[in-house]
Amino acid sequence: MKKLLLLLSFLPVISFAQENNEVKINAFGIFKSRIDIGYERIINYNAGIGSYFIYQWKEKYTVMPYYRFYTDNEGIAKDFFIEALAIYNRNKYSPLDDNGQTLNNEKWGSSLGIGAGVGEKYVFLSNLFVEAGLEAGIVKNLSASDRDQYGGLFRLFISAGYRF
Repeated sequence: MKKLLLLLSFLPVISFAQENNEVKINAFGIFKSRIDIGYERIINYNAGIGSYFIYQWKEKYTVMPYYRFYTDNEGIAKDFFIEALAIYNRNKYSPLDDNGQTLNNEKWGSSLGIGAGVGEKYVFLSNLFVEAGLEAGIVKNLSASDRDQYGGLFRLFISAGYRF
């Protein structure tokens, strides 16, 4: 029993030493006046799960959880990757009247979608990294019957982050 308790007490230290967590910020978000941050938990040497959070001041926010597969078998979660992602988007819109004219009262709308992405991650100095990629997907509008029911997602990103 003492051995088990001793082993369990070292698990947080072992997990921290393996550098299984990443935080990142997308450089393109700055140019579009939004906050674009991410978190990834590395599952093993070639897989990770994570999420992006994108916030545009008082207009829109997006949450995009993903599963990522890395093709490199020598390092831990680096080099070329492919990913599958889900999309939840919440944004303001102006409804239309019966004649198709835009009304002045803004409402909040929601949309859900799925997508895929590809990219490349470069790890340097053992815990700093830069990644670049492209994501695309299809999104269904859930709340506004007077707007397009389906839309597209296209996201180009260059992120810098820290692995801990």
